[in-house]
Amino acid sequence: MNYKKERSILKKIGIITMTGGENYGNKLQNYAVQEVIKKLGYSPETIINTTTIGFNKQKLELSYIQKLNPLYVVKVIKFRINKLLFIKNEEDRYFKSIFWTLKHKRKINKILEERKNVFLNFFNTKIISSDFSISVDNYTNENLSNYEFFFAGSDQIWNPYYQQNSIIDFLGFAPESKRISFAPSFGVNTIPNYRKGLYKEWLNSIPYLSVREEQGAAIIKRLTGREAIVLVDPTMMLSKNEWAIVSKIPKMETNTKYILTYFLGNQTDSYRKYIEKIANIHSCKIVNLSEIREFKSYIFSPEEFIYLINNAALVCTDSFHGTIFSIIMQTNFIVFERKEGNRSMNSRLETLLNKFDMTNRSFKNMVSNKNPFSTNFNNAKKIIQLEQDKTWEFLKKATNI
Repeated sequence: MNYKKERSILKKIGIITMTGGENYGNKLQNYAVQEVIKKLGYSPETIINTTTIGFNKQKLELSYIQKLNPLYVVKVIKFRINKLLFIKNEEDRYFKSIFWTLKHKRKINKILEERKNVFLNFFNTKIISSDFSISVDNYTNENLSNYEFFFAGSDQIWNPYYQQNSIIDFLGFAPESKRISFAPSFGVNTIPNYRKGLYKEWLNSIPYLSVREEQGAAIIKRLTGREAIVLVDPTMMLSKNEWAIVSKIPKMETNTKYILTYFLGNQTDSYRKYIEKIANIHSCKIVNLSEIREFKSYIFSPEEFIYLINNAALVCTDSFHGTIFSIIMQTNFIVFERKEGNRSMNSRLETLLNKFDMTNRSFKNMVSNKNPFSTNFNNAKKIIQLEQDKTWEFLKKATNI
């Protein structure tokens, strides 16, 4: 089915989320929010936000911005260079990584273009999107009056370190009565001082506030004094069967028992050795999803991502949505700590594991576990149902159902 062609006479709800990039979790949560809106009886439409890294924030933040700490800027640049060169932080790999990158430059460019097209195809065929676009420099579009409500979320649209983050992500273009936040994430534990003024203003303008993590609710409480409800990630609002329908068999040998790895941060030597040890003991092959050196698996689509998690013997990940889909599909998993520079990216994962009573699936608690394939999902299934009920109650109240 081509969802682009799906239009309805129902009243519309506009979705504001990150519409660019090649991230499995982002695309699948976008799809999930869309399907949730359908179940509410509205017609969903993701509004194309063309705000990019190059936009001019000065006119919006002139009175709040302070000079960034130069040391922090250096750390961020260093981290991004390391990611670009596929360096795993070990010094002895530094020059080897540079050499490999230069040697395979042409192939890398081709693979990056293929990966981009794969994600673009998912968006074009699975996501109902607007025929117009808005940006931080131009968000007074007359088409916006056609929407009954607007949802901000989900995913890390409120991450203050994402340079495309702006007033749009807080629905500043819409009448306040139409603003609803649907489980967005800050992605961090604290907001930098130079953004606090704007965040307080923007958050206070949203009547119905929900977030995806306890830390997010704490941030809102500190900035505004308001209570925000913590909701489950929208992907958990769809059942295992509903996701299985979306999934697609990848072009690889799927009859062999495999361990799926999906790391957004650095897969350290200790992580790698641990995974290889498990694979050797249990006669599993290893499929690496986010490693560009693995040319074939690097271009797997979001639909194939779901299939791979559903059929893996074990998922090893530092990704929020890698963990989420392991729980949904009831696949054995281990969660590894993820950092970007000196900033921990674990608040989301900590909330998730605590919520589903699965802290024993974190790497630090798994080292002494001799059987990583013995995940108990009984409590998780009950908790998912409770979280779904809480989410429906919030959304129905916010949309006057």
